[in-house]
Amino acid sequence: MDVCWVGPLPCLSSLEMPTAIVRIYAEDGFVIAADGLQLRDDKPFSDSLQKIFPIEHEHVSLAYALCGTTIMTSERTGEPVWNLEIEMAGAIKSLSGRESKNLAGYARRLSTPIIRRLEEATRNGHTGAYADKPTIADILIDGYYKGVPSRVRVGIYHRDQKLATPEVVRDSVQMGGYHIHGSKLITASFFDPDDQSFAGYGKPGRVNGPMTLAAAIEIAAGYIRACSSPQALQMDRQCAGIGGHIHIATITPKDGFRWVPGYEPL
Repeated sequence: MDVCWVGPLPCLSSLEMPTAIVRIYAEDGFVIAADGLQLRDDKPFSDSLQKIFPIEHEHVSLAYALCGTTIMTSERTGEPVWNLEIEMAGAIKSLSGRESKNLAGYARRLSTPIIRRLEEATRNGHTGAYADKPTIADILIDGYYKGVPSRVRVGIYHRDQKLATPEVVRDSVQMGGYHIHGSKLITASFFDPDDQSFAGYGKPGRVNGPMTLAAAIEIAAGYIRACSSPQALQMDRQCAGIGGHIHIATITPKDGFRWVPGYEPL
C-alpha cells in the first residue's frame, strides 16, 4: 500500500500493514502526516498511535515515520523483544554529534544497530517466522541534513526468512510532489482532478507543482480523512486499517521540526 507519487504517475510497492502517511515537499519546507490507528490481530487496538517522530541536533532537522511491522513479540511470553520506535530512538542518540556526508549515509548508520538487534532476537528464537511478504518495516525520513532538503526510505526486509541488508533509497525531492503510503485505489481517486469522489476532503486541483505549507497540510489531512471514510472502505477493504487521530509535522529551515497546531500527537 505504498504509493510514491512525485508526478502524474505512481510508483507502487507492497507493505504488510495498512496505514496512511503523506510526505510533501512544499515551498517553505516539508509536511509529513500520518493516521493514528493501530491494529492488533487485525482489530483496532488504539486510535492514537504516534507514527511520526523528530530528529534534531546540530546540522540536522528531520522527521521520520514508521510503518509496517514495528514490534516483534516473543512466541513464548508474548512480550516485545524488538520495538522499532525504541530502537530508532537509541540509534539516533548514538549518532548525536557524529556527522555523515549526507542523509543517505546517516540513514545507513542508523539502520546498523536496529538490524543488529533484530538479528539477535531472531537468532535467539524470540521472533518466530516473518510474514510471507519480504518487507518487514519502512523508515521514512524527510527534512534537512546539513541544510540540504533530503528524503530517504530505509527498508527492513527478509529473503526466505533471512534478514537482508537494509535498503536505503534516496527518494526524489520534487517541489509539490507527493510520497503517499496508503491505499492505491483511494490515492488514484483523490489525486485525479477529474474524479470528484472525494471532493469534500480538500483534494488538490493538480497532482504536482509548487504549494504553500498551509496547502500541503490541508491536502495531507484531507487524504488521510478520505482513506478512513466509509466511502473509502467501500472502495478498498484495506482502509479498515486506516483511521484514528491524524498527526502532522512540518520541517522548515527556519523553525526545524514543529507539530501543526491541532494535529499534535495525543
